[in-house]
Amino acid sequence: MKRFKTHVILVSDQVTPNATPVMDDQIRPEKVILCVTKSMKPKAAILKKFFESKKIICEEFELGPAYHFDIIKDRFLELATRLVGDSQNIALNLTGGTKLMTIAALTSFQDDFACFYVIPEEANICMINRNEPIYAISEQMKLEDFFGIHGYQVTAIERRKTISSDARKLFDELLEHYHEFKDAIGELNYNAMIAESNRTMNVKNDIQEKSWGLLNCFMKHGAISYFDDKKITFNGPSGRKFCQGFWLEDYVYLALAAVKEQLQDFAVSISIKSASDTKNEIDAAFLLNNRLYLIECKTANLKKNADALYKMDSVHALTGLRTQPVLISYLPLDKHSKQRAKDLKIQLCEGQEMKKLSSLLLEKMT
Repeated sequence: MKRFKTHVILVSDQVTPNATPVMDDQIRPEKVILCVTKSMKPKAAILKKFFESKKIICEEFELGPAYHFDIIKDRFLELATRLVGDSQNIALNLTGGTKLMTIAALTSFQDDFACFYVIPEEANICMINRNEPIYAISEQMKLEDFFGIHGYQVTAIERRKTISSDARKLFDELLEHYHEFKDAIGELNYNAMIAESNRTMNVKNDIQEKSWGLLNCFMKHGAISYFDDKKITFNGPSGRKFCQGFWLEDYVYLALAAVKEQLQDFAVSISIKSASDTKNEIDAAFLLNNRLYLIECKTANLKKNADALYKMDSVHALTGLRTQPVLISYLPLDKHSKQRAKDLKIQLCEGQEMKKLSSLLLEKMT
């Protein structure tokens, strides 16, 4: 596909197919014209802010009401007539908008302008009215870009994380002795949680013998400084958080880092906020084929925390329909939680599947 100086874009709720061609350096335009209906003005404002931050000239072209076909058709014809003198340098991206918008735009532009469609599942461009091969969009968008086109600012993100050799040994033990530790991990998680308000990091509780092997592993790691049958002492706030479940986030980081050459981008401990200051925390995320995967890490029993799945569903909806939520759980899910995850189209990696997490992330998600 040749580089066109201007892309004409149909703004809709799904902004990713409009942004990915613009962010490909090989076909990156100098200018975009955002064709926007009244209801899509907020989305257009987000795209305009994003494109202008990338030094791309932005123009808004108002179409009027979304479902008044005659009005929309006349507006597209007006735009095409205005641009026809430079038609060789202008391309119409038909991916967004309503079906009425697409029909009206194609009717007005197809004779004089190149028209293309982005195939979201493959991140490819198909020319509609030119005999040209499929063009594979380059994977150049980063996580900050992806959140940005949906109106979210990344306020914290961790791409480089040092994982100690003791932590790596701990992960191996947690998976090697899975059947021994899986029933005790919930108790450790709970004790770490209730220690949050205790400055001494001491938790006085009945520590059952079945938990001692697990506690010993975390003590060798350094997250726990002491335990007996009545007390656990966590090694400061970081040790407490690690025992509460943050160890799984570190393990996921290692799994993503192991396949980083095949990923577009990845990170952990991501914080985002909207223009209205709505904040969300994301355990981990990666981009592959211009598609976003959001990862939630859980070490607690989901049967006692059923709203976690619905929270994942609501968070992934923030960044478009094709965003894929992924739940990684040390404990196996009960059948009802599995069905709920299936209904919500959440990909799962649970229990001993975590031993092959790197390959599963690529195998299940592509």
